[in-house]
Amino acid sequence: MILTNDREFRGYVFDDRLPAHGVALLQVAIAHIPRERRMVLAIAALRGRQERLIGHFTTIYPDRIEQESLPSSAP
Repeated sequence: MILTNDREFRGYVFDDRLPAHGVALLQVAIAHIPRERRMVLAIAALRGRQERLIGHFTTIYPDRIEQESLPSSAP
C-alpha cells in the first residue's frame, strides 16, 4: 500500500502499469488548510476503509473520496 501526495503516481499506475497493491493519493495539500488539519482529514478518510484500499487507487479530497480499481500490471 502506498500513501502519497505525489500526483505522478496516477501515471505510474495507470499509464506505465507499474504494479501496486493499493495507492492512496492525498489531495488535501491546499494552502489554506493547516498541515495538522490535512493529516486529520487523511486519517479520517483512511480509517475503516482498510479492506477497500487494496486493489484500488484512492484519491482523498477535502470533501470527498474517489476510488478506481487498479489495472492489471500485465501490458
